[in-house]
Amino acid sequence: MVTPIVKAPEKGTRRFELFKELEDIRRDMDDVFGSFGLRFPRLRSSERLVWRPRIDMFEKEDTLVIRADLPGMERNDIKLHIADDVLTLEGQRTFDEEVDEDDYFAREMFYGHFLRRIPLPMGVKTEDINAKFKNGLLKIVVPKVAAMTPREIPVEIA
Repeated sequence: MVTPIVKAPEKGTRRFELFKELEDIRRDMDDVFGSFGLRFPRLRSSERLVWRPRIDMFEKEDTLVIRADLPGMERNDIKLHIADDVLTLEGQRTFDEEVDEDDYFAREMFYGHFLRRIPLPMGVKTEDINAKFKNGLLKIVVPKVAAMTPREIPVEIA
């Protein structure tokens, strides 16, 4: 038998839905203004958005599985660290060719350094983590701790 993972309290989906709706509105506005040939002012390099690779994290009977979407990257571009029950995913995605900033019509892909810290739940064996990278998908498997079987301890009366 395997000990179940202690999950964080479930958050409401309302916040997520709000951000999704705002992103949909922004995308629609980009389409409208783009159809008139209008470009939004470019962000200065200090204002660029930070890239955080998207992850899926789910539980199986005896493992916790984390998948990270890292398209266009090589194995040597990725580093994994574990400390204090926090898994750190770090890496760098670089441009494969130089393009002049003024030649872009659209720029949605993120490049550069990223750092993603993933707190691990209680009940996992961090010393036995296994990671595989294939076709831009990093799969990290963390075994769960086996359940402890309760036993009775005799108490002597003195």
